[in-house]
Amino acid sequence: MSRRATPLSIVTLITMASPANAQTPAANQSEQDGSVSAQEAPERGDIIVTARRRNENLQDVPIAITALGGTALATRGVRDAYDLQGQVPSLAITTNTPSRSSVSYAIRGQRTNEAQLLTDPPVGAYFAEVVMPRTYGFGTAFYDIQNIQVLKGVQGTLFGRNMTGGAVLVEPNHPDLGSFRVEGALQYGSYNLKDVYGAVNVPLIPDVLAFRVAGKYRDRDGFTKDISTGRDYDDQHYYAFRPSIEIKLPNFTSYTVFDYLKEDEHGSGAKLIGYTSIDPLNNSPTVIGSQIGATDSGFFPIAAGQPLQNLPEILARDAALGRRLVNYGYVGFGPLDGNPGAPYMRITNWGITNKTTFTAGPVTFKNIFGYRKIDYVNHGDYDGSSAAFILPIQLSKTKDVSEEFQMQGTPFGSGFQLTLGGYFFRESGDDGTIQSTFPQLTSIGFASPYLESSPSTAGYFLTLPASAYRLTNIGHGVARSYAFYGAGTYSLSDTVKLSGGIRYNDDRRKATVRPYYADLAIPGFGTGFCAYGTFGALPLSSCAQSRVLKNNSVTWDATVQYEPGSDITAYASVRQGYRAGGFSLRAQDDLTFSPFQPEGARV
Repeated sequence: MSRRATPLSIVTLITMASPANAQTPAANQSEQDGSVSAQEAPERGDIIVTARRRNENLQDVPIAITALGGTALATRGVRDAYDLQGQVPSLAITTNTPSRSSVSYAIRGQRTNEAQLLTDPPVGAYFAEVVMPRTYGFGTAFYDIQNIQVLKGVQGTLFGRNMTGGAVLVEPNHPDLGSFRVEGALQYGSYNLKDVYGAVNVPLIPDVLAFRVAGKYRDRDGFTKDISTGRDYDDQHYYAFRPSIEIKLPNFTSYTVFDYLKEDEHGSGAKLIGYTSIDPLNNSPTVIGSQIGATDSGFFPIAAGQPLQNLPEILARDAALGRRLVNYGYVGFGPLDGNPGAPYMRITNWGITNKTTFTAGPVTFKNIFGYRKIDYVNHGDYDGSSAAFILPIQLSKTKDVSEEFQMQGTPFGSGFQLTLGGYFFRESGDDGTIQSTFPQLTSIGFASPYLESSPSTAGYFLTLPASAYRLTNIGHGVARSYAFYGAGTYSLSDTVKLSGGIRYNDDRRKATVRPYYADLAIPGFGTGFCAYGTFGALPLSSCAQSRVLKNNSVTWDATVQYEPGSDITAYASVRQGYRAGGFSLRAQDDLTFSPFQPEGARV
């Protein structure tokens, strides 16, 4: 996806800090100075990463990793997910919805274009060690970040199902237990850009208890303009904040963070650049081409019953507009659906995470809890023309909860590092669309295969308004997963290490779809019809179809590692990954409601 550079930008930075006691622990200081984790080996400047769920020197980890600390992110201008791809080899980022605010990470060709519930990406996004299967708003704003780590390749043992392509780990700054700190930045730029960032760190009890809050506000006019309404698209308007608290006692730490993001924008501006009347693959008319001589039900600005001879003219005129100009041809959606108004996109994304650790001798116990709730709605003109072709409302309302318990350490001596864990995850919600797709064209062919033979309905469908063909297709899904895993590293000598792990995954997914036309009135049949398979009259309970998919898998990895010197690491590894199956919650018949089966990947 192309991004427009900001030609003018004025930035002001504000930083103020004062010590709360005589000395600041090195671990806390490194969190603020941009190192990649809370620990750093100062004598070598080692970068510490958590790719194997424990703190390790990047040089010693036999995984392909790119790690960027907070300072590196700032100096390289990484403000969001799209900026990140320019800093990480083999990482590509696109959208998986019509909104730029929902990102899809791709590593080594592993990606998905779908964001709906019960369809998980092969490259997982993690915030504070908790997975985010729906990325609405994730990556919109990278602010107050301690580090970002991009793991490439199968990560199925320690990070679980669906990580067949890799994982993107985002860790926010933790509270600094040792110093009071205030920082901020103001930015003004082209398209009336206004960007404000601020953070405050307060040690409530020095070295024991600290509180931190950070926030960001961004407002920018859009760079795509509707000539018929003056409305701009591809704008930005969001705010986010993140309070956190950390407690540190002997052998015990607890970190809790709450994050909140709210976006309210006009959405992305689709731009029609052309169309074809003939499908070159089979030399047959396209949907538009087959309807150029058809009659219209009155939705277009021509007389009902007249040929659509002006359709090519309409589309050609739209395509000939300037690069950043569109003509959606209406002030609101009018009778097309029950939610009048110009296109918009709204996201509310909030979550709470707690990480608690307790150390007993050579063993550390760690619990990671996460809860997240996301509301997303996008009301847009997807065809980008002044004709009313594809004007859906896309929505997703989900919530998920996860619980992970780990045991890490060297219970059998320093030569063997062991990690054991258990994991539970549950996600549920609604996902789907409310749409009138090709309303005036649909009305022409609608009666033919179903009801046109009835004398009472002959020609009836040509007189209905477009709103009658509004299809509500919202499904409900529940995904449950649990897993048990173990991994270890054994040092055969000072230069040779063996690593391996195994994980058992169990998944259950239930999908319920209920597509229907609520406003379609047919003489003798009443109002409202199910749209699953053959049409049937409402009530809506008769429209519901449910299916369940269960699957399980064992994932594993094995590695031989050779370190002849402190700055040289060579390794050979093999990894088996697994991606859970699922359903489409927008299915309308048995074929499209068939489950897609799990995928496996070995590298």
